Amino acid sequence: MRFIPQYEPIIEKDYADCVHDQIMSGWLGPGQAVSAFENKICEITGTKYAIATTSGTTALYVSILATTKKDEHIYFPDYTFIAGANAARICDRRVELIDIKENTLCMDPEILSDNLKHRRGCPGGVIFVNHNGYVDSDRYDIKEICIGYGITMIEDSSQSLGIWDCSGLHAGRLGDVGIFSFSVPKLVTTGQGGCIITDNENIAIECRRLIDQGGEWRKTKVHECVGGNFKFNDILASYGLAQLERIDDLLQRREQIFDWYREHISIVDFGYESTWMVLYRTKKAKEIIDKLKENNIQATQFYNPIHKNPPYIVEDPIFPCATKVSKEIVYLPSSLNLTKEEINLICDIIKSIE
Repeated sequence: MRFIPQYEPIIEKDYADCVHDQIMSGWLGPGQAVSAFENKICEITGTKYAIATTSGTTALYVSILATTKKDEHIYFPDYTFIAGANAARICDRRVELIDIKENTLCMDPEILSDNLKHRRGCPGGVIFVNHNGYVDSDRYDIKEICIGYGITMIEDSSQSLGIWDCSGLHAGRLGDVGIFSFSVPKLVTTGQGGCIITDNENIAIECRRLIDQGGEWRKTKVHECVGGNFKFNDILASYGLAQLERIDDLLQRREQIFDWYREHISIVDFGYESTWMVLYRTKKAKEIIDKLKENNIQATQFYNPIHKNPPYIVEDPIFPCATKVSKEIVYLPSSLNLTKEEINLICDIIKSIE
């Protein structure tokens, strides 16, 4: 039996052919392929502006710089990947952690609202939502809170390209800014890469300046602000564009994987066909992971709550849901090339322990 990794990308011949053709064209830096990639993201999501970057973390960093000021507070769910909090700290913003809701893994709107009522320090503030593929009512509650306080909403939808909510709005569109990642475990991957989406022209202009050394200096010879080199390139864009052209097929494959799991076990899917991993919640996480490993199958627990990482340790932490969930969520094999037989085996092992 082959080793079954927790996740591995599918590399099709036509993807490689697109990269070969792009390299042989001689256009390697950001050019027409990057523009086509960004236009395709706009087409899929319905957004007005898409700005491709070197990574999802870079997209977070640039978005924070473009929409906030030094020392403003940025609110994060305590159970999420640490990239956003790190980006905020690098930008000299204040990180405020909010506990999550158990049933959605999303930042708890009620706790957020209460925190804002008693907010200390700079009155700015940005809400930062990471929804792990969940795109329903909690986001709208948080959006209403943002509107009420007149503050920006940055929506980290890194692993949710191809997900729409019940209102027909694509993930990332509810926020003033949305973020996607194209790292290896994502439905569409370019190895590394990210994208900022927004309907706000001023934010889009500022993000463009920040990713290219502070403006259109090649035309004007003037750097309008302090920026960096966070631009995407045509080689990665050609690889990603080949997948974006087949995103419906990729979404169907992911739906099939989820359905095969659902035949045997209850997965954490929020009622949506998630583009992220297959999540299973259990009181026996370590036993299941160890037993799968004995059978040459990889599963893992990805995140500690942010407050348990040394840079973010707080006195008297009050994040019971994030702490509980982090001990119980198992990320099962989720590759699109999994067979029904392999999933049957994984589920049989899980059921033998439960």
